[in-house]
Amino acid sequence: MKAMRALLPWLAIALAFAGVAAGIHAAFTSTYQRGHAAGADSVHRQWSDHRAASALKEAELQAYHRAREQTLVLRLDQLDQSNHEELQRVENEKAAFIAGVRAGRIRLSIPVAHAAACNAHHSAASADPAAAAEPAETRAELAPAAAQSLVAIADDGDTAIRDLNTCIDRYNTVRTTLNHDVQSP
Repeated sequence: MKAMRALLPWLAIALAFAGVAAGIHAAFTSTYQRGHAAGADSVHRQWSDHRAASALKEAELQAYHRAREQTLVLRLDQLDQSNHEELQRVENEKAAFIAGVRAGRIRLSIPVAHAAACNAHHSAASADPAAAAEPAETRAELAPAAAQSLVAIADDGDTAIRDLNTCIDRYNTVRTTLNHDVQSP
């Protein structure tokens, strides 16, 4: 028993140290958990604030780009409308011209080369030297069907040029709008 009594103070000291260690551990753990929870809450609040700010910025950018897209669509629609009106005007002029050719009110002719050489030969025989130096231009009138075909060829070329110019105008409108967007979002 004596040996036990000798161990009792050491056991009491060991239990005291264990109690103190357990208390320190509990205090540190509690402090760590409170600090961790507070830090985690702070980080979560910052993340939430950042997400909310990002969502707001994204909504503003989407609204801005939707407005720019609507402006671009309106400009392109105006170009298309202008092109359509121009094509209608040209079609009306072409129809009136073709009707004039068919009715004989408008006559189309082309210069004839071999007739000019014949005229030069005949004018050389004439007494007037000025007429010999300047041969008269001989022209041949086109049949209405041939005139209509030539006019159709020229009109097809004009239509292609107008369509290309409209395409270029559309491209420039889109390019200008997009370049403006890149410079000032």
